[in-house]
Amino acid sequence: MDFYRRIPKDLTESSVPGGTLSIVAAAFMICLLFLEFFSFYSGSLMTTVTVDRNDSPWLRVDFDVSLPEVTCDHTSVDVMDSLGTRLMDLHKNVEKTGLDTNGVPIGKYDDLHKTPAGNAPRGHVARHEEERAKNQPIDRYEIGSDIFEKYLEEHEWVFVNFGASWCSHCQNLAPIWQSAHTVMAQRGSIVKMPHVECTQNMPLCVAQRVQAFPTMIMYHKGKFHSVYRGKRDVNALVHHAESVIDAGALPSPSTAAVPHNKAAKPAKNVRADHGCKIVGHLLVRRVPGTIQFSVKSPEHNFSVRNLNFSHQVNHLSFHSSDNIPESVEVGALTNRKVRKLLESGHDVGYYNPADNPIYKKKFISEDVHAVHEHYIKVVFTSIKFLGRDSIPTYQHSVSSHSYVSDALPVVKLGYDLSPMQVIVSEERRPWYNFVTSLCAIIGGTFTVMGILTSVVHGSIAKRVLGKDT
Repeated sequence: MDFYRRIPKDLTESSVPGGTLSIVAAAFMICLLFLEFFSFYSGSLMTTVTVDRNDSPWLRVDFDVSLPEVTCDHTSVDVMDSLGTRLMDLHKNVEKTGLDTNGVPIGKYDDLHKTPAGNAPRGHVARHEEERAKNQPIDRYEIGSDIFEKYLEEHEWVFVNFGASWCSHCQNLAPIWQSAHTVMAQRGSIVKMPHVECTQNMPLCVAQRVQAFPTMIMYHKGKFHSVYRGKRDVNALVHHAESVIDAGALPSPSTAAVPHNKAAKPAKNVRADHGCKIVGHLLVRRVPGTIQFSVKSPEHNFSVRNLNFSHQVNHLSFHSSDNIPESVEVGALTNRKVRKLLESGHDVGYYNPADNPIYKKKFISEDVHAVHEHYIKVVFTSIKFLGRDSIPTYQHSVSSHSYVSDALPVVKLGYDLSPMQVIVSEERRPWYNFVTSLCAIIGGTFTVMGILTSVVHGSIAKRVLGKDT
């Protein structure tokens, strides 16, 4: 038995059509062999779903949220979860940046509102001086929208108390403010300390970005100077006013840090920071929970009419707390794209499609009491490439809703972890599968080209015989 019997050379002959088809066959075969080898070397991504076996008790959440209509004065980052955890007004690993009217960052909030006063020393206002001011108060001077700008221009330094008659904190501050005003007048200070009743001058208070009562703002030569955030007693108020005078005018916290063609120029008597950008990261338990952006202060009452929580989520990602690499958004997960990132020295800390519906989208509050909630389903994903350790990542999907509530408007990011885990692994075909494919390519190409050669020779022979007859 002989599967490979030889044909004598005397019975074969070469031809131009046969040579041409042989060249074509060789080129086609080489092309297929190269593509097959590339496919075998590259491998393919296989996705499987199994029960989540991640035993880490913590989850890191990175966020970047812009609130273009809420100042940073009282913004709060809160965390609540199903285990009863309630953490309010977090500051650790949270940074607030002021935004102008165009949403352009103009500087860190603390840098924008630095004041030279510091803590008031005890006894800056003597006890007998304060008692005399209480017994002989100077009438509280009220100003309204009709004379506000004129009053600021007529006086070099003006320390304004924006309040509301229904505000309990404003009621407590009223006699203290009046005593401080009396002390300053008796000392012959150039600082004027009027009061603005916002219930009667709401457009003015809205224009001055007053979102909480009471709000105390210092003006210098008709321009916004600073917001007072110190203690509410006569000693502290008088010390602050006199310290500001001694320090002189501060550089206007406006647009020095951004290009002039992008920064919005605020009105001269209005603060430059119109909104707030909150960036940071939190460690939360791996249980259903909520990250909330709201306003909070134990010393203020808030005006719902002046709070607009329209917002934009610039970034949101989830990480394992024990594996926080340099994060890179890789967009759609493809073998070539992720491998290129890995080979360039990056670690894939998370991956989310670039077309995630929550990213860069503006969520606008259509109503006064609008609450925005984003429901986020988080899925633990493990990526395993040949020759590398497994890379833990998180994917998430988002469903967003807005509704009207009787409470203060807020933005909520509610997250819930899926009990399932996605495993994305790179796999190569077995070597025998690759060899089988090579043999199939070679044998198939040789056979097909042999058939074509027979057809060509047959047609040529018929033409020759036809001419002979």
